[in-house]
Amino acid sequence: MPSTIITPLFAFTCAFVNKLVHQEKLKSIDELRSHPKRDQLLNKTQQLGLKYLEEFEQKIPRDEMKQME
Repeated sequence: MPSTIITPLFAFTCAFVNKLVHQEKLKSIDELRSHPKRDQLLNKTQQLGLKYLEEFEQKIPRDEMKQME
């Protein structure tokens, strides 16, 4: 399933997302991932947020959290 919005990314401010959408003409996370200048556009924190986006979105099961208490 293609990702269609950029806003949920970790360490991406609204102003930065606006820059990506209006200046770079990017409208999806998939477009950002395949952009040739991706590494120049993003800082290290943003690159990690993009890389691990799906992991960040996963919910941690309650049983697993109880084991950590």
